[in-house]
Amino acid sequence: MKVGLYLQTDNVRHKRSFKKAMEIAANSDIDLLVFPEVCYTPFSEQILDMNILEDNDLNFVLDKCEQLSNDIGKAIIFCGEDINGLLFAVFYNSM
Repeated sequence: MKVGLYLQTDNVRHKRSFKKAMEIAANSDIDLLVFPEVCYTPFSEQILDMNILEDNDLNFVLDKCEQLSNDIGKAIIFCGEDINGLLFAVFYNSM
């Protein structure tokens, strides 16, 4: 199994850089892409204002993970932090 880790510096925390990185990941020879809890995604700021223990908020995160995995055609582990400081990880496999 080949694992990729999505990391970025503060100067590339925007959608254009994220989209380019996801294109690279989609075309790479990895099986799993891991997103650490402090990484940028177009939806990460929204998650910081959510309570992962609430059904609607959890479903938002699950939907975004499904969409991201499907977009790049790779399994992902998405790690995040909610409004209460709760760290969590979601595994989703588009296959």
